[in-house]
Amino acid sequence: MNKHGPVPGGSRNCVRCRWFVTEPHHLPAMTAHFNTLAYHFDEARNACIAHEKTLQDLKKQKADAEEEDQPFARIDAYRQAERMWEKSLKRFSDLAEDLVACWRLIERCKVALDAPLGDGTQLIAAGTVGDVSIVFEETESELLQLVGVCESVEIYPDLEPGKAVFRRSQLLDAVLYRDNLSPMFMLLSEQEQLLAGNAFIRHLAQKMNPENPTLGQRQVINLIDAGVNLSTHFDLDLATLLTPTETPQAASAKHRILVGGEK
Repeated sequence: MNKHGPVPGGSRNCVRCRWFVTEPHHLPAMTAHFNTLAYHFDEARNACIAHEKTLQDLKKQKADAEEEDQPFARIDAYRQAERMWEKSLKRFSDLAEDLVACWRLIERCKVALDAPLGDGTQLIAAGTVGDVSIVFEETESELLQLVGVCESVEIYPDLEPGKAVFRRSQLLDAVLYRDNLSPMFMLLSEQEQLLAGNAFIRHLAQKMNPENPTLGQRQVINLIDAGVNLSTHFDLDLATLLTPTETPQAASAKHRILVGGEK
């Protein structure tokens, strides 16, 4: 009988693999992975809540129909809602466990960095560990989370941002719209949205707080969340920060689709 099964969450889910080994100096990459997992976790939570609401509404309709001794006409929708809720709940649960596993590795890396190095190499294994103190920074700002994910993806391209790049582009286009500028980000390719959006935020953060751009970024995001007109606040034309690049390769790319037709 096998003592171990496959890695929970499937391939490439390294933080849940019993053979995974890392080193303390990979802490920034681990942190980037954690932030990306946190984004997907929040998305999964929202999907789970939405599917549960749909299911509860259908359950109420079904109960009302049974109470009136009437056939429930939406049984197919009810079963589909059950499947969707169960699927979303499974993904939510898996991501919660991924987050905990990743945080444990981060905590162990932090401890190792504070310990004397000695003559050997510090290796951190995923294995079992004792209790750890976990502190999460919670934020109500969707944009702050998205900006963090998008910055990490530029540095670590193997991360999977999901819809983070597109959602950030929607929010940044809303910023341009408030400043009487035409939306631009959603007109770009996904890679262009990633790079242009990161550059846009960095320029504003630098202008907000030249001495501490990291703090400046948070201050800019606070202004955006508050609906402040950035052109007026910074006394500049935001269009000067927008430098879309042409990509001939993308323009000439061929896209294939499967179509049906009569014989």
